[in-house]
Amino acid sequence: MLVATYMIDGNQATMAAADLTELELQRSRVERRLAAQYAVTRVLAEAGDLEVATRAILEAICATLNWEFGALWTIDERGDKLRCVDIWHAPGVDLPRFGAETRERSLARAEGLPGRVWASAESLWVRDVLTETNFPRAAAAKAEGLRTFFGFPVVSHERTLGVIEFFSREIREPDESLLHMLSATGAQVGQFIERKRAEDALRFQNSVLEAQNEASIDGILILSDDGEILSFNQRFVDVWRLSREAVEAGWNTPILEVVRKQIADTEGFDERMAHLLAHPEERRHDEIALIDGRTIDRYTAPLRAADGTSYGRAWFFRDVTETKRAQEVQRLLIQASSELDASLDFETTLANVAQLALPYLADWCAIALREEDGSIRRVATAHVDPTKRELLETFRNRYTIDPSSHHPIADVIRTGNSQLNPEVGDERMQAVAPDPSHIDMVRELGMASSIIVPLRARGKTIGAMSLMSGSNRRRHSEADLRLAEDLARRAALAVDNARLFQAAQEAVELRDEFLAAASHDLKGPLATIKGLSQLLARYMERTPQDVKRILDGLATIDGATNKMTSMINQLLDVSRLEMGHPLDLDLRRVDLVTLVRRVVGEQQHISDRAITIESEEEELFGLWDPDRVERVLSNLLSNAIKYSPDGGDIVVRMRHATGDESPVDAVALEVQDFGIGIPRADIPRIFERFHRATNVRDRVRGSGIGLASVQQIVKQHGGRVIVESLEGRGSRFTVILPLEPPDDSTDDL
Repeated sequence: MLVATYMIDGNQATMAAADLTELELQRSRVERRLAAQYAVTRVLAEAGDLEVATRAILEAICATLNWEFGALWTIDERGDKLRCVDIWHAPGVDLPRFGAETRERSLARAEGLPGRVWASAESLWVRDVLTETNFPRAAAAKAEGLRTFFGFPVVSHERTLGVIEFFSREIREPDESLLHMLSATGAQVGQFIERKRAEDALRFQNSVLEAQNEASIDGILILSDDGEILSFNQRFVDVWRLSREAVEAGWNTPILEVVRKQIADTEGFDERMAHLLAHPEERRHDEIALIDGRTIDRYTAPLRAADGTSYGRAWFFRDVTETKRAQEVQRLLIQASSELDASLDFETTLANVAQLALPYLADWCAIALREEDGSIRRVATAHVDPTKRELLETFRNRYTIDPSSHHPIADVIRTGNSQLNPEVGDERMQAVAPDPSHIDMVRELGMASSIIVPLRARGKTIGAMSLMSGSNRRRHSEADLRLAEDLARRAALAVDNARLFQAAQEAVELRDEFLAAASHDLKGPLATIKGLSQLLARYMERTPQDVKRILDGLATIDGATNKMTSMINQLLDVSRLEMGHPLDLDLRRVDLVTLVRRVVGEQQHISDRAITIESEEEELFGLWDPDRVERVLSNLLSNAIKYSPDGGDIVVRMRHATGDESPVDAVALEVQDFGIGIPRADIPRIFERFHRATNVRDRVRGSGIGLASVQQIVKQHGGRVIVESLEGRGSRFTVILPLEPPDDSTDDL
């Protein structure tokens, strides 16, 4: 068809088409030969015995090269006859007579076509067997239409072990390339047969040793000098997690590749194997670390007879993972406990713990804590690679964790449940990455596997520890997770103890500050009372008729006494609240506008600060405890004056509360200053007893109980206090007071 298609341009085109056809035929023949060679090689690698291998080899060659019949002959034990081991014929080809005669006949050296191959130890091609005189099976071949023969010797170490023959019903011209290729195949088959015979010779000895081997706790492997597996036990298969069938195939090379893929340090393993090959007399004992985290103890020694004859090499393998892990875990936990007990500075301690987890548990570690305001902060990081520590620090500072997000660390802190991720893919990283740079940095740091465990103390999750493995050959396991959780429990306890100690220290400092401030505040009125008393006494002696001056002095003494009484009452209120008792409110109908004007007037009498009163109503009546409401306003005004050291106006506003501020009828009392303000981090704690903002502790004296008292009084009236503040810009406190306190206003106290 190709010639007919290209006849358009005459003979020259016809010649090109014929050449192409010949090239195509040559290519097809080469492909079939390579396929046959590959099929035979695969059979020899996979076959467990000669019978299976024979049938598969004959079928592979016949099927790929289109021959109808094949047979394997081997020389018998006495060495004087060729006998047929097995035959194969193509499906649909009926050769009963020729097949039976082949199975039953034995041939001497040089007898028949296989005998001639045996005698010459060379391949033979017969174009037409019907022309041969030395062919005992000629009649059967003629009757069933067989014409062309080729055969090749099966050899090993220059010794002929048998002959493989093939027949075709077509007359085929000799193919030297095919004969050359199959001569090499004959050598492969010869080695296979010899190996199987050697195995048979050793089988008895191996059976004696088998029971002993299977009883051993070690994996045992016996190899011949040429790498043949002579013996192994089940423990060897178990240690290396191999297929027993694969090991029973008998060759070490495929098994070695399976083993090699499990080893973490393949370069070191190859070097040690090369050294042993170069020094066959050497014994060796070492440990092998595997990708899956296991550790294998290995011992090897040569097998030699008394005369020095080498029989191969014995290998003994023992899985010492649990032993090593127990030792390493014990060491790690002891060292961790020592680090955690060494200091009450928990951030330094956590940095040491993060470093301690490397490289046994991870390639890098990050520890995050939940702050009092609910935010999450990474407090410690460590990387096993010193060149990546700066990158990790940059990552830590650049990317924060949103507590409400589905970031894995936020999830662990929120739920208190650990996360084990043996494999971390791009999809998982992209799900939490805020930008592409985040993914790039994580990839450079390395994250193929991860563990995130909660830091829990006294029933609360206070943070999380993340352990990342950057190697694709290391996968975190359940055992790693258990160890990480144990380490996290110890770290959490240390953090909690350190925080409690820090809180206790702060409480002592606040107590001392409070006592100093309270003493100072109480000394003021006392000094006033004492000084005025002495002055009035002198007035009475000198000018008893000066009544006005005496009355003014007495009024001042009365004011100082009231201030002292208020402070003492405030201390008593704090004491009652500390013991869990609500305040005894003296509820009366009070006009807030009148009360505010009076208190502001008193403050202005003792201060030179300008205080502005703004009210949208002439009067605002409600059912309140007037003394306690007065204390609320006095504390807020006192703070506004105190924490505006550079001056500035103070504004007091009164209005009706909005629906957003209160669900019931209420008034709003605002006190606003333009002073130093409150740091954002201190606002959630500003109403805690004895707590003082960080920007005033060393600048302005105070007891730390004023705002705590304000909040408790307002809450017991059924109201609340709203704080708005910017550091450096001032503060505004808004007191929401219902016109009538609800009946359950003491429930939250």
